[in-house]
Amino acid sequence: MIPVQEQIKNLLNYLSNVINQQSQPVKSTSPEPIKICYPINEQHFMSFIVHFTDINPVDLLILSIYYIEKIVKYGSFLNEQNKLSVLWISCLLSCKYLLSYETSISYEHFANLGGYSLAEYVKHELFFLKTLEWKVGISMDNYERLFNIATVVS
Repeated sequence: MIPVQEQIKNLLNYLSNVINQQSQPVKSTSPEPIKICYPINEQHFMSFIVHFTDINPVDLLILSIYYIEKIVKYGSFLNEQNKLSVLWISCLLSCKYLLSYETSISYEHFANLGGYSLAEYVKHELFFLKTLEWKVGISMDNYERLFNIATVVS
């Protein structure tokens, strides 16, 4: 098994490929682009995501990237400049889904973690949820597909 940091790098590289392969959007449901709150690089992101929660960071990223794959079909809001901010919103949503039966974390807490105001965070989360049609689960096939991307030895 390859180290978790390598798996995270593989998933972030895959996300960059998703961004670069975006086709013309079918429709745009985003009222405005997701703003960049903190200037964060991949090293800081990886460090933070590993220590963010007790959830396996690879599982968190798999679910988060799956959401982004589905959402990117509806608009071209995602680019290299905002990818980590978009991924962060997606990770927070994934975390809420994965922890839903274990703990209760407030919206204010999630907003503060990402550097967003409460109103901004709720707006972005609602955009994700509406675009996902409130379906936040992942099939075993999609999980395995993304897990295989994470565990490829480079």
